[in-house]
Amino acid sequence: MLHFEDIQAPLHRDEVMRRLKLHIPGYDKGAGNAFAITGAHLSVATLRAERLSARFTAHTDPEPFTAIVELVKLLTTLRG
Repeated sequence: MLHFEDIQAPLHRDEVMRRLKLHIPGYDKGAGNAFAITGAHLSVATLRAERLSARFTAHTDPEPFTAIVELVKLLTTLRG
């Protein structure tokens, strides 16, 4: 979601899917081509995720939080 929108509030998973389908017609969770579709937006998504993690923690329920940015950074460094 952060690839396409600067989310600053918690969203229910159904709302996330609805919004993703607006940006990626025909999107389905687990689709094999997700990186090909979102890869061009990786830098903006990373920046947005870093800003979220600076403002919120996993313990400030129900605020938006994601730690996936750390995994993405690791994976992109391994990819080369």
